[in-house]
Amino acid sequence: MKYGIGGKKSVIDPSFQVADMSTHTKEILESLGVRYLVNELEEIQVHDNTIYLFGGDDYWTQKLNFSALHDEINATTLALIHNPSFIAKSYPSNVDLYLSGHTHGGQIRLPIIGPVGRVDDFLPTVYYRGLHTLETGSQLLVTSGIGETGTRARLFNPPEIAFITIK
Repeated sequence: MKYGIGGKKSVIDPSFQVADMSTHTKEILESLGVRYLVNELEEIQVHDNTIYLFGGDDYWTQKLNFSALHDEINATTLALIHNPSFIAKSYPSNVDLYLSGHTHGGQIRLPIIGPVGRVDDFLPTVYYRGLHTLETGSQLLVTSGIGETGTRARLFNPPEIAFITIK
Protein backbone atom coordinates (compact mmCIF):
# COMPACT_ATOMS: atom_id res chain seq x y z
CA MET A 1 0.00 0.00 0.00
CA LYS A 2 1.11 3.56 -0.63
CA TYR A 3 1.06 5.71 2.46
CA GLY A 4 3.47 8.48 1.47
CA ILE A 5 5.01 11.14 3.67
CA GLY A 6 3.00 13.60 5.73
CA GLY A 7 -0.30 13.30 7.55
CA LYS A 8 -0.65 11.06 10.59
CA LYS A 9 2.17 9.82 12.81
CA SER A 10 3.44 6.28 12.31
CA VAL A 11 2.21 3.82 14.93
CA ILE A 12 5.64 2.17 15.20
CA ASP A 13 7.83 5.29 15.13
CA PRO A 14 6.06 8.62 15.86
CA SER A 15 8.98 10.59 14.38
CA PHE A 16 7.69 9.54 10.91
CA GLN A 17 4.70 11.09 9.18
CA VAL A 18 2.54 8.58 7.28
CA ALA A 19 -0.06 9.96 4.85
CA ASP A 20 -2.75 7.46 3.93
CA MET A 21 -2.99 7.46 0.13
CA SER A 22 -3.73 3.73 0.05
CA THR A 23 -7.35 3.89 -1.10
CA HIS A 24 -6.59 6.40 -3.85
CA THR A 25 -3.57 4.40 -5.08
CA LYS A 26 -5.56 1.16 -5.10
CA GLU A 27 -8.44 2.74 -7.05
CA ILE A 28 -6.11 4.15 -9.72
CA LEU A 29 -4.16 0.92 -10.20
CA GLU A 30 -7.29 -1.23 -10.32
CA SER A 31 -8.81 1.14 -12.91
CA LEU A 32 -5.76 0.30 -15.05
CA GLY A 33 -6.39 -3.44 -14.66
CA VAL A 34 -3.74 -4.10 -12.00
CA ARG A 35 -4.65 -6.79 -9.44
CA TYR A 36 -3.85 -5.04 -6.15
CA LEU A 37 -3.11 -7.38 -3.23
CA VAL A 38 -3.57 -6.14 0.34
CA ASN A 39 -2.55 -8.91 2.75
CA GLU A 40 -3.86 -11.32 0.14
CA LEU A 41 -2.56 -14.44 -1.53
CA GLU A 42 -3.07 -15.03 -5.24
CA GLU A 43 -2.52 -18.36 -6.98
CA ILE A 44 -0.88 -18.01 -10.39
CA GLN A 45 -0.42 -20.71 -13.00
CA VAL A 46 2.77 -20.47 -15.07
CA HIS A 47 2.84 -23.25 -17.66
CA ASP A 48 2.22 -26.34 -15.51
CA ASN A 49 3.49 -24.78 -12.28
CA THR A 50 1.61 -23.14 -9.44
CA ILE A 51 3.12 -20.03 -7.83
CA TYR A 52 1.62 -18.13 -4.94
CA LEU A 53 2.02 -14.37 -4.77
CA PHE A 54 1.39 -12.54 -1.50
CA GLY A 55 1.01 -8.75 -1.41
CA GLY A 56 1.54 -7.35 2.08
CA ASP A 57 0.27 -4.09 3.52
CA ASP A 58 2.39 -1.48 5.32
CA TYR A 59 4.62 -2.49 8.24
CA TRP A 60 4.96 0.94 9.88
CA THR A 61 1.20 1.44 10.14
CA GLN A 62 0.87 -2.05 11.64
CA LYS A 63 -1.41 -3.14 8.80
CA LEU A 64 0.84 -5.97 7.59
CA ASN A 65 -0.99 -9.24 8.24
CA PHE A 66 0.48 -12.59 7.19
CA SER A 67 -2.60 -14.70 8.03
CA ALA A 68 -3.25 -15.48 4.32
CA LEU A 69 0.07 -17.36 4.28
CA HIS A 70 -1.31 -20.50 5.90
CA ASP A 71 0.93 -23.50 6.58
CA GLU A 72 -0.67 -25.71 3.90
CA ILE A 73 1.00 -23.86 1.01
CA ASN A 74 3.24 -26.33 -0.77
CA ALA A 75 4.21 -24.41 -3.90
CA THR A 76 6.72 -21.68 -4.66
CA THR A 77 5.62 -18.60 -2.73
CA LEU A 78 6.73 -15.01 -3.32
CA ALA A 79 5.85 -12.15 -0.99
CA LEU A 80 5.96 -8.49 -1.99
CA ILE A 81 6.37 -6.32 1.09
CA HIS A 82 7.54 -2.75 0.55
CA ASN A 83 9.39 -2.31 3.84
CA PRO A 84 11.93 -5.03 4.78
CA SER A 85 11.72 -4.04 8.47
CA PHE A 86 9.10 -6.78 8.87
CA ILE A 87 12.04 -9.16 9.49
CA ALA A 88 12.50 -7.54 12.92
CA LYS A 89 9.24 -9.22 13.99
CA SER A 90 7.73 -12.64 13.40
CA TYR A 91 7.18 -13.59 9.75
CA PRO A 92 6.15 -16.80 7.95
CA SER A 93 8.80 -19.36 7.08
CA ASN A 94 6.84 -20.84 4.16
CA VAL A 95 7.76 -17.97 1.81
CA ASP A 96 10.54 -18.82 -0.62
CA LEU A 97 11.38 -15.24 -1.62
CA TYR A 98 10.45 -11.92 -0.04
CA LEU A 99 10.81 -8.88 -2.33
CA SER A 100 11.24 -5.46 -0.72
CA GLY A 101 12.56 -1.98 -1.36
CA HIS A 102 11.83 1.08 0.79
CA THR A 103 15.43 1.74 1.90
CA HIS A 104 16.65 3.02 -1.48
CA GLY A 105 19.81 1.05 -0.72
CA GLY A 106 20.78 3.63 1.86
CA GLN A 107 20.63 6.32 -0.85
CA ILE A 108 24.01 7.79 0.07
CA ARG A 109 26.63 5.13 0.76
CA LEU A 110 30.24 5.75 1.66
CA PRO A 111 32.93 3.16 0.93
CA ILE A 112 33.63 0.94 3.97
CA ILE A 113 31.06 2.85 6.08
CA GLY A 114 27.94 1.94 4.06
CA PRO A 115 24.69 3.93 4.23
CA VAL A 116 25.03 7.35 5.84
CA GLY A 117 21.43 7.86 6.99
CA ARG A 118 19.13 5.32 8.63
CA VAL A 119 15.66 4.56 7.39
CA ASP A 120 14.55 3.29 10.79
CA ASP A 121 16.02 1.84 13.96
CA PHE A 122 14.48 -1.62 13.43
CA LEU A 123 16.40 -2.73 10.36
CA PRO A 124 20.15 -3.39 10.44
CA THR A 125 21.82 -1.54 7.54
CA VAL A 126 23.13 -4.82 6.11
CA TYR A 127 19.53 -5.38 4.92
CA TYR A 128 19.29 -2.05 3.05
CA ARG A 129 20.02 -3.81 -0.26
CA GLY A 130 20.94 -7.15 -1.76
CA LEU A 131 19.96 -10.78 -1.43
CA HIS A 132 19.88 -12.28 2.07
CA THR A 133 19.09 -15.68 3.57
CA LEU A 134 16.88 -15.23 6.63
CA GLU A 135 16.89 -17.40 9.77
CA THR A 136 13.86 -19.31 8.44
CA GLY A 137 15.70 -20.24 5.22
CA SER A 138 13.60 -17.81 3.18
CA GLN A 139 15.40 -15.41 0.85
CA LEU A 140 14.96 -11.62 1.06
CA LEU A 141 15.80 -9.41 -1.92
CA VAL A 142 15.94 -5.71 -1.13
CA THR A 143 16.34 -3.57 -4.22
CA SER A 144 17.85 -0.07 -4.18
CA GLY A 145 15.13 1.02 -6.58
CA ILE A 146 15.31 4.08 -8.78
CA GLY A 147 14.14 6.90 -6.52
CA GLU A 148 15.10 8.84 -3.44
CA THR A 149 13.41 10.14 -0.35
CA GLY A 150 14.21 13.30 1.59
CA THR A 151 17.39 14.66 0.03
CA ARG A 152 17.17 14.09 -3.73
CA ALA A 153 20.61 12.54 -4.03
CA ARG A 154 22.29 9.18 -4.49
CA LEU A 155 26.00 8.59 -3.99
CA PHE A 156 27.90 5.31 -4.57
CA ASN A 157 24.50 3.67 -4.85
CA PRO A 158 23.31 3.53 -8.45
CA PRO A 159 19.60 3.17 -9.18
CA GLU A 160 18.54 -0.37 -10.00
CA ILE A 161 15.67 -2.25 -11.55
CA ALA A 162 15.83 -5.93 -10.62
CA PHE A 163 14.82 -8.59 -13.13
CA ILE A 164 14.22 -11.97 -11.49
CA THR A 165 14.09 -15.29 -13.29
CA ILE A 166 12.33 -18.02 -11.36
CA LYS A 167 13.19 -21.58 -12.37
